[in-house]
Amino acid sequence: MGKRVKWMILVGAVLLVSGVAWGVTRARRAAVEVETTTVEKGDISTVVSASGETIAVKQVALNFKISGKLDEVLVKEGDTVEAGQALARLDTRDLENQLEQARKQVSVYGAATSSAAVTLSAANKSLGSTQEKTTQDIAAAQSARDAAKASRDWALVVREEAVKEWQDLVKKYEHPIYYLPNYTAAQKAEVDAAKAKADAALTTYLSADASYRAAEEALVTAQRSAQVQSTTMENQVSAAQAQYKSAQAQLQLGRVGRKMAEDSFNDATLVAPCAGRVISISAEGEEFVSGGAGLGASLTGASSDFIVLAAMDEMQVKVDVDEVDIGRVKVGQSANTILDAYPDKVLKGKVVEIALASSTTKGGGIAFPVKILISSVEGVDLRLGMSADVDILVDTKEGVVKVPVESVVRRDGKDVVFVVEDSIARIRQVELGLSNEDFYEVKKGIKAGEKIVTRGASKLKGGERVK
Repeated sequence: MGKRVKWMILVGAVLLVSGVAWGVTRARRAAVEVETTTVEKGDISTVVSASGETIAVKQVALNFKISGKLDEVLVKEGDTVEAGQALARLDTRDLENQLEQARKQVSVYGAATSSAAVTLSAANKSLGSTQEKTTQDIAAAQSARDAAKASRDWALVVREEAVKEWQDLVKKYEHPIYYLPNYTAAQKAEVDAAKAKADAALTTYLSADASYRAAEEALVTAQRSAQVQSTTMENQVSAAQAQYKSAQAQLQLGRVGRKMAEDSFNDATLVAPCAGRVISISAEGEEFVSGGAGLGASLTGASSDFIVLAAMDEMQVKVDVDEVDIGRVKVGQSANTILDAYPDKVLKGKVVEIALASSTTKGGGIAFPVKILISSVEGVDLRLGMSADVDILVDTKEGVVKVPVESVVRRDGKDVVFVVEDSIARIRQVELGLSNEDFYEVKKGIKAGEKIVTRGASKLKGGERVK
């Protein structure tokens, strides 16, 4: 080989080594500076965020049931009260007089009713006694009549036998041809004795018959007398019953009047229907307050509401959810609340109510009121009207592959990430799932443990050296 050829080979080798060295140096200088993270599995939740304020689950508008001059207010705004506790009273002097009069009337009517009851009892007793006596009188008259009838009937039998005996003797001693008396002195004496016996039997019968007729008349008289006496006593009982019923009706009306007086007197004291906190009082001193508004179960906001009481044992947050997101919100979903007054406290709760009608926000948008019941309030002094930010968890997946939002970029209409292998950023297409402000769920394309580019991914194309 000639010297020229050897020289050319040597020059080429030097140039090759120099080129490689230059290339390595250039590559090192061209490495892209990025931030990376290791892909992990975890939970990911999608939330709907909204703002609002705290409200009480139950706010009660309290008003006196009657009108009157205010005597005293026993609480002040912010006080915590128990169920049944007196909150305020009206002047009760006139009501006390009315109640005393009503009680006296009931006492008078009660005495009249008792007296009427005694009269009725006596009338019923007299009626019973009269009916018993007249029944006995009738029974005695019936017995006397029956005895007189028996005597008369027996006298009739004796008379008929005596007449027959006399007639038989007359026939016995008659002339057999002329049917004329034809008897001896002895026979005549026997006939006369039989006739006298028949006459005596007739007299006895007539006397017995008269006695029977008298007994029959006595029975009729006893029955008529019993009817008259019974009617008289029954009329007395009816009059006593009418008097007793009238007295009872008056007593009942008196009791109704007393109950009304008692209710009015009791209504002059306004009591708390439940435990809670006084949030407003609209009158004080000796002002005249109008009654009749009664007791409401929710805050009316009317100027006539004397005291508004909030049950503080349960609190809600009322937020306005944009109409775009309302379709994803469901009753029962969990929610996290952060109050402006307690930025480091996350209050757990759940959605309990979604309004059917929309409302217009201050910015002119359309939103739907949603209520979240707060279940954890430890370390927080909740008050009405506190500003709150709420995240409603509308969807949650557990144990999925997830990556930071900034690690996913679009290339040629596809979602990709850059996987770092040996300091080289390799482009990798991924299929995304659930997402929130911080993370994407990755269904396909990468797995847990791989290293991906986060900050700086937007300036990569793939194949670059990264550091």
